[in-house]
Amino acid sequence: MKQSYTSISLYNNCGFKYYLQYVLKNFFYTPNVSAELGSLVHWTEQQISEYIKAGKPIPYEQIKELFYSIHKSETVEGRKSTIKGWNLLYDQYQKECEDISEKSGMSYVDKVNKYLEEGIYRQEQYMKEHPEKIIWDCEHRFEFNYNGEVLNGYIDKILYDDKNVQYDIIDYKTKDEEFSGTDVSTPIQFVIYTLALNKELKITDLYEIFADCYYDLVFLGKTQRVCTNGYMKRGLKKLDETLEDIEQKSWTPKPSPLCHWCPFNCNNPNAPKEGKFLCAYGSKWTRDKKTFEVFNQWQGLQEDKQIQFDHQLKQSKLYPNTDFIL
Repeated sequence: MKQSYTSISLYNNCGFKYYLQYVLKNFFYTPNVSAELGSLVHWTEQQISEYIKAGKPIPYEQIKELFYSIHKSETVEGRKSTIKGWNLLYDQYQKECEDISEKSGMSYVDKVNKYLEEGIYRQEQYMKEHPEKIIWDCEHRFEFNYNGEVLNGYIDKILYDDKNVQYDIIDYKTKDEEFSGTDVSTPIQFVIYTLALNKELKITDLYEIFADCYYDLVFLGKTQRVCTNGYMKRGLKKLDETLEDIEQKSWTPKPSPLCHWCPFNCNNPNAPKEGKFLCAYGSKWTRDKKTFEVFNQWQGLQEDKQIQFDHQLKQSKLYPNTDFIL
């Protein structure tokens, strides 16, 4: 099976969710404004990158108009994506768009307005300030063999500095704050991206690095350099351990407040009915009841069928009009 940063990250967050999604093939999309706005911003930045790479003037007014109105779905090399413009997102998620974030003190409306007034010009300004750099590629697709596994995915943008023979690997993020902890010191995402670039450059030494790694924090108007000394050694060790755990079929769940947004958790009000009750091990945390309680304790896959049956039987009494797979 092909692995990506997304699937590996999902496994590290919750082995059982990985099992439900990638092993049992329960692929459900739970829409939310954060993810959909993130996709819109990624698409917008890609358009600007393409104009810069081609040496063409950037039609900002046209791009802004599309930012508001675009609505398209496309499949490229098996990768399906839907881009919704800001007008559609605001109509769909008006309350969430107007809520003020505790971290940034801004709403999504504020962030979008600031992005269209200032942030949308950052990429072109940066390239003017660094004439030694060119856009090597954007939305760069990769696929390579790593220790018998196929790793694939897309890199948002790669810059090349011909003067210093140096690459910059850049990933767009629409977070409210800078990254910290292992997301700065050893982000597996950039470990995989560095491996992918090394493969393309035909560099056989896994620890040889010709790239600096950055998160572009679009709504914060800044970039954050990540990957501290030794990150490839630490990251490859973590990557090997994760792939080994997947190979050994270790599906241990890791319940947390994030379960509230999981498509397999019955406490998620937006979960699709086909997936809402497929996990019996999620957290009972909700916005109104912050708790560390879980629905059931994990006892291994051999006990899963009975636990799932009991869980759904109990939930069927609470949700009498719901279809279950008892």
